[in-house]
Amino acid sequence: STSCVPWLSPGKKEKHAQRVVVEGFVSRHASEAFSRSKHEDDLQRLWNVSVDPQQEAPPRGEPSPSWKLLGFQGDDPASDLSRSRSGVLALNCMLYFANSCPSQYAEVLNRSRDEDISKTYPFACAAMHLADMLLKVIGASEVRGKPGQSDSQARRKMSSMMVVNKTTFFDIFCISFILLDIEWQKQGGTYFQFNTILESVKVKLI
Repeated sequence: STSCVPWLSPGKKEKHAQRVVVEGFVSRHASEAFSRSKHEDDLQRLWNVSVDPQQEAPPRGEPSPSWKLLGFQGDDPASDLSRSRSGVLALNCMLYFANSCPSQYAEVLNRSRDEDISKTYPFACAAMHLADMLLKVIGASEVRGKPGQSDSQARRKMSSMMVVNKTTFFDIFCISFILLDIEWQKQGGTYFQFNTILESVKVKLI
């Protein structure tokens, strides 16, 4: 709270508020590694909102090739999520996207599974890349849970929004994913163009 630092000028109070909000967000959402014991329920919820109910769900807590339907690279989503700095955050972002914008979520997910394998991209892995990109925008460093550096203008813009709206990060994640999908279709994206298209999304956002 800026009331705790009354000696700061109005501009510095604003920066202080932004820093507090960003550090709090990182601490709550991006400082914990994925673990089956803590996050298995969220993983199951993701399956339930992403896949036709007629499709048999993977055995709880066990690897299954069915997880590739959601864009995980292997049979065990825990492996992808635990390797990523943004794994737990990306999981929560996907759930937010699915619950807040269900029709757009379904459209993007379905288009990521194009019949032409060369045009597909791994949906869940894309979510992790997007979450990581946005963490860097708000100033989270490569070390999990520690504040770092980013483009100052982009950081100020996004962190100032986070001060007034607690769901800003998640809302921008949804917008980012929709932009990624639009750019993918427009550029006729292939798996090997993913990083280039991701960068173009970042440019459009900031």
